This record gives sequence, C-alpha cells and structure tokens, in this order.
Amino acid sequence: MLYLKLFGEVLIKNPLRAIGFFLSGFTLCFFLGQSERLQDNLMSNLPSMGEAPHFFALVDKKINSEGIRRKLMELPGVSAVRNISKDQIKAQLGEVIGDVGIDLPESFVAPSISGLKISFAPELEARSQKLIKKYLARLTGEEEVTLGPTIGSQKKTTDWINSFKSSLKLKVGGLLVLLAALLYLVFGLSLGSELGREAYLVERFSRRKNVVKVSAALGYLASAALMLIPVFIFGKVNLAGVLIFASLSLIFFFVTSTRGWKTA
Repeated sequence: MLYLKLFGEVLIKNPLRAIGFFLSGFTLCFFLGQSERLQDNLMSNLPSMGEAPHFFALVDKKINSEGIRRKLMELPGVSAVRNISKDQIKAQLGEVIGDVGIDLPESFVAPSISGLKISFAPELEARSQKLIKKYLARLTGEEEVTLGPTIGSQKKTTDWINSFKSSLKLKVGGLLVLLAALLYLVFGLSLGSELGREAYLVERFSRRKNVVKVSAALGYLASAALMLIPVFIFGKVNLAGVLIFASLSLIFFFVTSTRGWKTA
C-alpha cells in the first residue's frame, strides 16, 4: 500500500530518528502498560527497612499462582504478593519439616510447588491477617497449600519509612515515564515533519489528496500496535496506561496531518 510504504521510506531515510522513536515508544508503552509489575520489582529491590508483616505460602504448581496473586492483591490489607525463589521454597520446607524433628538433606530438590510471599499492610490487625490466610486456603483448597506463620511486627512500621519508599517509587517512576514520553514525542514529531515533506511531494506530482493524513494515520497506528504487543505478552495490563500511550500517539497524527510540510 502506497501510504504505509511512504511511512516506511521515511523510517528508512531517517534511521537514527526511527530507532529513537521505537526505543522510546517501546519503553514508554511498557512503563505505562506494566506499571504494576514495575512498581512491584522496584519496591522489592529497595532496602528492607522495618519490613511489614508477611507470611509464606507453598502452593501446588497445578494451581494458577498468578490468578491467586491477582485475587489476593484485590483484598484490602494486602500490600504485596510476590513469587519466591527455589532457595526460599527449600528454606520454608526446611522450617515445616524441622517443626516435626526431621532435618532436610542438602541434596533435597524441591517438589512441584511454587512459593508466594504475602505482605500485609502495616496497620492490619492480627484478626484480619488470619481472615486473609483462611481466604487463601479456601481459594487454593486446604490440601493444596501450606501456610507459614506471620513474620514481623503487627504494629505500624515507622511512618517516615513508608512515606520514603512510596515517595521514592513515585519519583523514580514518574521521572522515567516523563523522560520516555519526551523522547517519544520529540522523535515522533520529527518523523512527522519528514513524513509531511514526503507526502507533499507525492501530492504535488501524483495529484493524490490527503496523502499525509492517511500515511500518518496508518503509519502511527501500525507503530503503536507493534509497541503494544510486548505489553500484552507480559500478562496483566494497566489499561489506563495504554490509553495514555494511545493518546500520545494520536498527537503525532493530528500535528502531522494539520501541519503537513511548510514550504519556505
């Protein structure tokens, strides 16, 4: 198709801008579409300062742990649900078996189970913590899950610690999104200017109309769809973030189709 071909030719003629456009677009799209996953990873990598109350759960692998995670995160009082490593699973099994006076051999290989670390909100009462544990047992089936004891203080952690971690998460995430958005806009509008120039020449010599509008619509739509694919591959998507990304992509179309290419 002429219009997509024209958009592709603009990308080929401007390789550095095209690379910058797609790299910043993929990054922004992932930041916005997978914001929850990125926030969890960021928080898990922060230093542990007065860790909130939590417990470990060992679940049979035939149970959908990702589905369990989503349902638990919907509960008030649950601040985080994360998968744990094989070493942590082995450590939790060692504690369970150790309670009955049996030592776990060093060569022991963990069976087909997955592990979750469920963190409570610092202010959550002990009674509410027990209710969440009972809900998890009902959700998976009591025979399919082993719940560890609650670890950590049941009192509020220091307010400044929680405030610091939340503030840091927002500031770092906000700066990354802002930087990616600015680069995405700069490269996208720059390519739009080149597209307007090429479309102007096509319209002038082939007597076609609306070349810039159709080329911009199809080109930016195809680019946005390509950038969204990895976001959906990674699972649960932040639809609000996707809509923000789509709105930014629409700016390219409106600016390019309205401005076109201004001759001297």
